[in-house]
Amino acid sequence: MSPTQRTQSFIKSVDAAEVLAPANSLQSQLKALQQDRVLQQKQQLEEKQQNLLTKQLQYPEGRLISRGVIILTAGDPVTYPYGFTSAADVDPQFASDTSTLFILGVGREGPPLAAKSYPLKDIQFPFVFELLSNEDLLFPYTEDAWLKSDNAKDSIATTAILSSSNQLSAPANTERYGFGLSEPITFAGVLTRSSTNIGVTGKIDSSLYTQEETDLLAGIDRALDMKKSTISSAAGAKLSSAK
Repeated sequence: MSPTQRTQSFIKSVDAAEVLAPANSLQSQLKALQQDRVLQQKQQLEEKQQNLLTKQLQYPEGRLISRGVIILTAGDPVTYPYGFTSAADVDPQFASDTSTLFILGVGREGPPLAAKSYPLKDIQFPFVFELLSNEDLLFPYTEDAWLKSDNAKDSIATTAILSSSNQLSAPANTERYGFGLSEPITFAGVLTRSSTNIGVTGKIDSSLYTQEETDLLAGIDRALDMKKSTISSAAGAKLSSAK
């Protein structure tokens, strides 16, 4: 290679390096930001779990029906182990005021025995949850009936449903769900429940619902609406008495 050719080759390599350097630098910055985000999510999740576990260990035996963490799965689980923080990142329709997270607890046999709902706009993910026998049981279960049942000492299948509607019985085609099992365990000498990790990934095909299933979901809707009304009335009475 002549001196001129060597000079031209060197100039080309320098030019290529100058082009690649900013790109590589940007990739490094994005990677560092993602790593910081994952670390922050991890720390926040561990703090929430620890705080709730400390409270749960003080519950009377049988109070806890299910507990766990709901994660909105996002792409590569290695790069994004804690998923999206907002449901609207999964689907923009989940940004609506009616969008709801439903959590259902089901025993080994029979219909759902416990349910809870949250407005999606009020929560961030990963979301730490619990189902409690003094708050979330569905008719005909009472707390006493729950404690005496085989389900109280058995696995509880827990389903998380993201819906752009606030009614389970009126599902939208955007609905997504995830599933996990919460098992009875002994921790620190106390009978409690294992924490289940629920990754929300699949879409629900509501056209497959039978009329019986739709009627069952309508009953859960009524129970949740009644609970909201009771809580609202109690809060109103408390406010009035404070004046």
